[in-house]
Amino acid sequence: MIGQTQQFGIRICKKKLGLLCLFKSYTEYIYYHHVFTYRCICYVLAGYRAQMKLGARNLNRRCRNLPFVVVVVYLTLHVSIWYVTQPCLNDPMFDPYTNYTSRPVSPMATKNKPFIIENKNICDVKRLPVLILVHSSTDHFSRRSAFRQTWANKNLFSGNELRVAFVLGTTSDHEIQKGIESENDRYRDIVQGDFVDSYVNLTHKAITGLRWVDTNCPQAEFIVKVDDDVFLNVFQLFQKIHNQFRYRQKHIWCHMLPERTDVIPRHETKWDVPTDEFSEHMCYPFAFCRGYVVIFTRDLVSSLFEKAKSTTFFHLDDVFVYGMLAGKIEHVTHEYLDKITSYEKESMQCYLDDKLCDYLVSKVEEPGVMPWMWKRVQRANDELYYTNGYSSPTDSFTFQTLLIFIVYIMTMFRC
Repeated sequence: MIGQTQQFGIRICKKKLGLLCLFKSYTEYIYYHHVFTYRCICYVLAGYRAQMKLGARNLNRRCRNLPFVVVVVYLTLHVSIWYVTQPCLNDPMFDPYTNYTSRPVSPMATKNKPFIIENKNICDVKRLPVLILVHSSTDHFSRRSAFRQTWANKNLFSGNELRVAFVLGTTSDHEIQKGIESENDRYRDIVQGDFVDSYVNLTHKAITGLRWVDTNCPQAEFIVKVDDDVFLNVFQLFQKIHNQFRYRQKHIWCHMLPERTDVIPRHETKWDVPTDEFSEHMCYPFAFCRGYVVIFTRDLVSSLFEKAKSTTFFHLDDVFVYGMLAGKIEHVTHEYLDKITSYEKESMQCYLDDKLCDYLVSKVEEPGVMPWMWKRVQRANDELYYTNGYSSPTDSFTFQTLLIFIVYIMTMFRC
């Protein structure tokens, strides 16, 4: 009886309630996070109708009305949210030819000698699958050291090259500058731009990184930009590149915010935007990325840098580079990067469990957490990767596909 009810409910769901199953919310964010709930409602209704058809008519009135009450409450909440965000939907569309600020272009896009330290030979291989650009502050010596000792070690993989460049600005502290020069003499992985390293100059740092890649690293296939408080599971990264990203063009993967969904902050935050910038907009009129981790294809580097030469400066680098500049390039695709978390405690709990944590990206605040996470990742991946190099990700992917198929078959016949 239960099996018949399920099958009948699925047929009803597909035929009679298809609009509910395929219903999309007013933004991509709500759709991606709540599509499962829509389908659950759909199957609840389908199951009740199936039971009624099969003779289970002994349900009292409250039980019979429950799924419809759930639907009404859920849709009422969404209508309320839609009403609150209605002003953003009425914002003007993004116009790439409009200057949304009154500031000049970033000097790092046009300066003749933009580098204090350049290190032209970081990309010293013919084929480079991944280049990691780390935006770091001048005095974050311990964080850069943790990167080199853990997931950003360039000698980590054999056959899949990885290179790292730490992008910095300048400092007025002579002792810190001496420390940077000494660090660079030892590791040769510093790129220091000729601008003051500060939060309001993060856009200068981003353009410095793009300019350096465009000039010195044309063989890089993928660029991974991260902040220096991010832990990246490089095993999963290579797996995604080989299995999902490999043949994409003009593609950006990140914690993406769709156009006209993120309200522009105006008061009392470090992300504040003056009222004379984007003055006609309540929300940003383009899709952009949260900047703590962004992966993009090599064919975007030159285009982004060229657009920076003619685009008025905006101090929030993630909005400027992956929103304003990317919005001026034709056929650019933003895609939400899953398996990321910006909460250190959440990621630590995941790695504490006796399983392979599936987070690709985790934020790390405490200095000792990154080496601890790296040990957990190495231990969990011992059975998936060869000891002396990275194993074929296709083999792992095939195994996972087979496992999912087996689980699916078992689920279909469990009744």
